[in-house]
Amino acid sequence: MIFYIIFIPYAFVSVLADNVTLDEYMTELHITNEYMAKAYSTLSNHRVLNGLAHTIKKVIRRDAYTTDELNFMFATPDQADVFDLYKHIGYERILQNEIFMALHINKPPVNRVVDWSELGDKRREMTRKAIILLLDIDICGEYITELQITNEYMEKAYNTIGYHGNLNGLAYTIKKAIRRDVYTMEELNCMFAIPDQADIFELNKYIGYERILQNDIFMALHISRPLVNRVVDWTDLGHKRRTLTRKAIVQLLSFDISGTYSDYYSLIQKCRLIGLALSTKDPLRYTKTVEINNYDTCFIINASGIITRYKAFRSNEFHEVHLEPYATRGPRLIDQLNIESSV
Repeated sequence: MIFYIIFIPYAFVSVLADNVTLDEYMTELHITNEYMAKAYSTLSNHRVLNGLAHTIKKVIRRDAYTTDELNFMFATPDQADVFDLYKHIGYERILQNEIFMALHINKPPVNRVVDWSELGDKRREMTRKAIILLLDIDICGEYITELQITNEYMEKAYNTIGYHGNLNGLAYTIKKAIRRDVYTMEELNCMFAIPDQADIFELNKYIGYERILQNDIFMALHISRPLVNRVVDWTDLGHKRRTLTRKAIVQLLSFDISGTYSDYYSLIQKCRLIGLALSTKDPLRYTKTVEINNYDTCFIINASGIITRYKAFRSNEFHEVHLEPYATRGPRLIDQLNIESSV
């Protein structure tokens, strides 16, 4: 049985449950997380696996749980039905018992002053790291290597100035990728904005995206293949890539979209560029699709289904457009992008 770990936490639900039941559930969440943290730090007697990876392996191979049960135990405890918390308390105690039976870890003490969405984030992070150990170690290492090679290519490209008008090499590469109309929004996101959200069960596909982007940079700029050091966490690589991409897009907006080259882009290309830019700002709610309407407005739909609208005004500068209570021009896109992101 294979189950998928959800990387993007959902919005915190309104808590309407009985306070006693909710307090009990919060306590059980915290106890399970402490069990998992101890298991993750337990390395003996399981060869290359830590105790949490070993526990997940045993649970998966027994085929005793449904995908929903596995997700609630290991990935989405903060999405519990607040009207059926006793069921979810049961899931927590089952997982605690699984860890105890696998590793004989004593029940940990807890501090209950923690928000359950934070407990959910912590659990997803521990589970994700444990599952990576269970996967083919070689392919995980290969993907991290490709991530780092691409980042080094992108950094070299960003620092290549003077050969493409006012654009640096990375902005020029993004321009070519957008104007060729060969990549979907998903592919642009995976290459330029959210490589650290790769599906760990389909890493060969994402390795392919990395090599495509490396080739695009090489063909545009003839930069030699960089040397890399693999001792880097892929979330750090993702953050670095978003920073480089966002800065390059700001340059594109300044010198191309708002300048004399605006007519070189179709409106849908401009919208895709905006969507990609927004993915670098909020990777957990990355741009899913982009559309245009009859008023030359870009509709950016993110992974949560939320729509933001952008329209070009004076000097081809794009602004966010608000429709409530009536249509008004909001902040400039370029100003929104210049506010540094922490993700």
